Amino acid sequence: MGSYSCAKTMQGMFVRRSSRLPAAWNQIKYREARIDELTRQRLPQYAAKLCARLNCHDYARFDFRADSKGEIKLLEVNPNPAWCWEGELNIIAGIAGFTYSQFLEMLLKAALGRVE
Repeated sequence: MGSYSCAKTMQGMFVRRSSRLPAAWNQIKYREARIDELTRQRLPQYAAKLCARLNCHDYARFDFRADSKGEIKLLEVNPNPAWCWEGELNIIAGIAGFTYSQFLEMLLKAALGRVE
């Protein structure tokens, strides 16, 4: 995947890969994390608490990593991750079983629900 910039054109959305990245970035693969059920239940709870504390609205990406002992650590919070069709958020939505259209619909409904 690598680093992408998203831009809106008259024809719709397109993605442009940065030419400054090493070729190996194109070989990055995403997959669902292999974690135990307790951790799988806790991560959304951690993200929800952080979302509230950081005053994030509608969506954000929370990157967690496990250390060599399996202890979960927060790596970073991205309150406005790219949601273009080839962005990481769309890839994550796909792993969760949502199409890009369904993902956008959920995102827009969340925003509308907050402002109405």
